[in-house]
Amino acid sequence: MHSYQKFLTVFFVGIIAACVTTPISNKSAFIMIPIRQEIALGKQAYNQILKEEKDSGDRKTTALVKQIGLRLAKVSAMPNLDWEFHLIESEQQNAFALPGGKVAVYTGLLPVAMNEAGLATVMSHEIAHVIARHGAQRMTRQLILTAGLMATSISLNNSKQKKIIMAALGVGIVYGLT
Repeated sequence: MHSYQKFLTVFFVGIIAACVTTPISNKSAFIMIPIRQEIALGKQAYNQILKEEKDSGDRKTTALVKQIGLRLAKVSAMPNLDWEFHLIESEQQNAFALPGGKVAVYTGLLPVAMNEAGLATVMSHEIAHVIARHGAQRMTRQLILTAGLMATSISLNNSKQKKIIMAALGVGIVYGLT
């Protein structure tokens, strides 16, 4: 077998292996990031964010966030993840989830959620992002875009043309594709 044929064989086997079906929705997804790596990256990012953000001093509400989160995670499609839930002191009306079951709620969201049911709704939405592996899907998209940029850069010989095309692709990626 020629090296080109070997490359194509490995390439297509990799493509097929990266095709997965996400839990619950049963939608097809293309994910090139192994789940262990996804979990490790999520944990690393979560720990970094928690170092930079301020924990809420409200122990009662912090306990409520953890209690609701753990109850939801327990009945989720991925109950065995190392789920963590934090309440972060901030006026932001937001919450976020990272791969591996790392979820945070900002105190600014609490008045919008209004009650435990509203908070559970927001948190279940964040848990769904983890289960659907949206983080790994975004990482895969970035890997593909980077590989495409590298291939384009290598294939262009004219340095003036190369600079113009690479600049345009860079702008497209920053403003249109990511």
